[in-house]
Amino acid sequence: MELEEIRKEIDGIDREILRALNRRFELALLAVKLKQHIEDPVREAEVLRNVLAHSTGLLDPTFSGALYALILEESKELQMSDRLSRSG
Repeated sequence: MELEEIRKEIDGIDREILRALNRRFELALLAVKLKQHIEDPVREAEVLRNVLAHSTGLLDPTFSGALYALILEESKELQMSDRLSRSG
């Protein structure tokens, strides 16, 4: 495989990751309409446990946990801003 081929494949994977993150955030905004509180420590712990359990191969669990902590924080920020915009 040539370097340009590898880079094109990486670019495609990056687009897939971004599409998946966008969809995840869309679902987080849908979920906020069905729950009373944005913060859900039990669910967050469950998500992190699942992420750590599936961090295999080259994925370091520490990296995956830190990444998902950021994703969860961004989800909560989006949910908060959505809730504020709907209440105003």
